[in-house]
Amino acid sequence: MTKPVLIMDQHFRRVEELFDDATLARLKSICDVVGAQNHPMEKEAVQDHMATADILVAARPHVSAADLAAAPNLKAVIAVSGAFHGEIDYAACLDRGVEVLSCSPGFRRAVAEMGLAMILAGGRGLIAAFWSCTTRFADTHHSG
Repeated sequence: MTKPVLIMDQHFRRVEELFDDATLARLKSICDVVGAQNHPMEKEAVQDHMATADILVAARPHVSAADLAAAPNLKAVIAVSGAFHGEIDYAACLDRGVEVLSCSPGFRRAVAEMGLAMILAGGRGLIAAFWSCTTRFADTHHSG
């Protein structure tokens, strides 16, 4: 039996952010992984592999109805940026039975904590104080 083909164009996310070494090795043992580099894949390279791809993992997936027509095996599109993107034809994915998933639920706690921290910092004047100090430092050390 052949392994499913997984295109991983996760950049701007680093592979290490998504998988530890053992998990990545396990993924590669069950899938033929294309990409998984810490730089963006060329658009042509992604398109070349779509004909055999079962799964597309991307920071900013671009999936049109035409892309789906060229990807008969595609079963899932997984966005790892934490957002759903307008470059995905959701209706065409639904019609074809292609799952569209996002890792955004995994970020909800960190986003909530950051939002709370920003509210507290703003309410206590810490942001204005930071910019005041930064401006004074820049004026003092970068005068020409």
